[in-house]
Parts: sequence; C-alpha cells; structure tokens
Amino acid sequence: MLTVKPVKLANLQDCTRLCVGSNLPPGLDSHAAVDMQRSKLAQFRQAGTAGGGALAAYRDAKQVGFLEYYPVEISPTPVAGKDLVIVHCVRIAEPAARSEILGEILKAAEPLWSVRAGACAIGRRKSWEEFGWEVVTQRRPPERGGDPQILFLRKFRPEAEASFLPVTQDFPPVDPGKLRVDIFVSDHCPWNAFVFDRVRKAVASFGRPVQVREIPVRDRAAVEKHGVSSGVAINGKFVPVLRPNVLPDERTIRRLLDEA
Repeated sequence: MLTVKPVKLANLQDCTRLCVGSNLPPGLDSHAAVDMQRSKLAQFRQAGTAGGGALAAYRDAKQVGFLEYYPVEISPTPVAGKDLVIVHCVRIAEPAARSEILGEILKAAEPLWSVRAGACAIGRRKSWEEFGWEVVTQRRPPERGGDPQILFLRKFRPEAEASFLPVTQDFPPVDPGKLRVDIFVSDHCPWNAFVFDRVRKAVASFGRPVQVREIPVRDRAAVEKHGVSSGVAINGKFVPVLRPNVLPDERTIRRLLDEA
C-alpha cells in the first residue's frame, strides 16, 4: 500500500535519498556524497520558509517516490506565470509503477496547490496528461542533443497560464581560436556540485587555456534573467552535462571542449 507524506524535519533526508543512493559513480566517495546532500537540504529548508515543499511516497515504509515544488515567485525552474506552483523535481524508484506512484503524490498535492491558479511541470519523455494535466507548449531544449521539453499545466482556475522563460542568448563574444566555458551555478540539485567540479577539473587538465565564467543562478531573479536553473555552455552553446541522467566523466567533457 502506498502512503504519501510531506517532507518535514523528521524525514528531511528523503529529499535526497532517491537521488544520491548507495551506487555512487567512480570518483565520488561517501563523504563527498554527504556534502552534496547537505547543500541540497540546506537550500530546501530555506525555501520551505517561503512556500516551497516536497512530498514523499512510501511502500511498506520504503521510499519509492519524491516530488519537490515551489511557488513561481521563488521557483528555480525556468517557467513563467502568475499565481502558479511549479514542480521542480520528481524521482520515482519503481519506473514500472510511475503512474501509480506519481498519481498518488499528485492526489495528495492538489489540496495544497489548489489555492493557486494552477500547477505546472516540465517533462521530456514522460507525459503528465494521464493525470489530467494539459500540454501548454514544447520547445527544443537549451542544450544540444537533448529531448524536447514539454510544458504541462494543471488548471485550478480558468485563467491559469504558463510559459517557458527564454534561455539566455547574452553571451559575450569569444575571441577567435579560444575557448570559453560558462557555468551557471546552483545547488538546487545535489548532483550539480559534482558535475561542476568535474567540469572545472576537465578544464584545468585540458591541453590549452580555457576562459571560465561562473554565473550564479541560485535565486529567482537570476533564473528569470538567464532562463536556466543550471547549465554549462561552451563557446556560448549549452552542452548536455547537467541533465539528471547524465553524469559525465572528465574524458567526455574534454571531448566536448575539443568539439567546440
């Protein structure tokens, strides 16, 4: 039987339990994993005082699902709208039971969210239409080679509207023959710091000089300005190294630098 509970102080670690588990990638030890979790949990606790929250689903006391959300005013997700709740992260431990688990989480969330005009989420390969959400629009992803991004909306009032924030195009020109890496830094996902660190190491070991700019996107104003919640761009083009299912090694990052 499934039960859904809000993530509070007593079960705070369930914010990261499904993200940073026991099967860690090479180069990441348990101490570093704990640091990643601490950073994420500190961010979540702070956002919770401004209306952010999360719900965790359990089957026989084992966590099988997680959903994190924020009011649009503080949301780190690049979606625009008025009086909305934005789903920032969803993790399902049993992919075959996604419909059941996510359906129960959304059922528990609706009484919390329905004081707003609507709720929305960004999907890629998986639809939210089976839960009564509608497709608002879709677009090519900011990073090259990624799956299309689809914006889903659950209306609680007829006037609810949502749209993607435009992705930044405001990159300084790159000098001919040179490389520049722009890192849009945030800690809303525990894996961000891990990937950013790998990018820095790959740049440091690259065969020629690379200019690095680090742009914080930790607050809503920065997300609205740049249109991304995190990211890595090489010579002004975003590359697919920060997606949740992509944890690149330094060799892959150096190859991306070679191809730029």
